[in-house]
Amino acid sequence: MLHAHGLRIGKRPGFRSVRPPASGSAAECLPFVPPAGAGNSRRNHRLARRSGKPSAKDTRDAMEKPGPRAPDLTENWQRHDWRESFFAPGFVILQALTRDGRTASGAGRNRDEAFDRCIGETAEILALAAFRAGGGAFEPWRDGLAAHLDPGPAREAAMDEACERRAVADWWLGRRPAVPVAAEWVRQAGLAAQLDRARDGAALRRRTDWWQIGAAGDPRIMICRSMSPEGQDPVLGYGAHRDPVRAAGKALRELLLMELNLMELLAARSFGREGALQAVRNRIRGYARRAALLFPEAVAIHPAPPGDADAGGCFDTPPACHEISPPEGPLSVWICRPDAAAPPFTDETGLPYL
Repeated sequence: MLHAHGLRIGKRPGFRSVRPPASGSAAECLPFVPPAGAGNSRRNHRLARRSGKPSAKDTRDAMEKPGPRAPDLTENWQRHDWRESFFAPGFVILQALTRDGRTASGAGRNRDEAFDRCIGETAEILALAAFRAGGGAFEPWRDGLAAHLDPGPAREAAMDEACERRAVADWWLGRRPAVPVAAEWVRQAGLAAQLDRARDGAALRRRTDWWQIGAAGDPRIMICRSMSPEGQDPVLGYGAHRDPVRAAGKALRELLLMELNLMELLAARSFGREGALQAVRNRIRGYARRAALLFPEAVAIHPAPPGDADAGGCFDTPPACHEISPPEGPLSVWICRPDAAAPPFTDETGLPYL
C-alpha cells in the first residue's frame, strides 16, 4: 500500500541513524519520516510474500544484477535509512526518498521483510506516477493499490485495500461499528508475542489493543490502536485480509510504522518546535476526541476463522481491477477502483489516517 506523504529530511535530535548494508543504495543515509496528513496511507500491503516464492535475498540479488526486465528499483532512491522507533526497538523500519520526492516505507520483523516491503512500495509509487501521467485516475481514500511478485496476489491485496478503505471510512463516519477483539484470541494468534518482541527494550511501553470493523466477512478489517499508559496520544493502524490473524498482523505493522510520526511529534515538543508538525498533532487530537464514539464499550469477540475466498471481495459489484505495472517492472502492481464516490471526509470529520 502506498504512502503518499510529504517528506522532512534532516538530523533529528536524539534519533539514531543507522547506515544500511552494502546491498542498499550508495546514497547518503539521512533519518527522515513522512509528515502525516499530506495524503494517503499508511499502510502496509507493501510486498506480500508467500511460501515458495523467491526469498528477500534472492530478490535483492536479482535487483543488484538486473536483467532486461528487472531494473534495480533502488536506483529510484535518493536517500534511504534504517529507522528505529523508541516505542518499538525490536521492529525494523526502512524508509527511502524517491527521486520524485515520495516516501517509500517498509517494515517487519527483520531487514529482509522491511527491504521487501520498501521495494514493493517503491514499485507502487513508480507505477502509479506513470498511470496518472497517462491520464489514469486514482482516489487514495477509496481505491486499492498493491505490488507483488505475481499478479494474482497483487490483485487480491489491491482488492483488500479497497475493501479496507471503504470499511474504515464507514467506521470513521459512524456508519459501521467496531468491536474489541478478546485478549485471549490475540494471545492465541501469536500477536501478543509479536507485539512483545517489537516493544522489547522500549523506554515507554504503549498500551495496545485490536478491534474488528463490522461483522465477519471477506476480507476482515482490523484496527490496531496504541496509546500512552495514561491513555493519551492514540495512534491507529489498519489491516485487511480474509484471515483475521493476518489482518490483525497487518494492522499491527502499520501501527508501529505510524508511531514514527508520534516519535517526531514528541521530539518536536521537547525542542519547542511542535508547530511544524501541526497536522500530525491535530490528527492525534482528533483520534482522542472521537475515541468514545469510535471505540465504545462492548463485549470482546473471538474472530471467526477465514472462510472461502470471494472474488468480489466486500463489494456487491466487483471493483474495476487491472495491472498498471510498466512492461519492464520486476513486480506486478495492481489498482482496484470501486464504482462508488470517494468518502465524504471534510475538515469537520477529519481523516482516519495519519
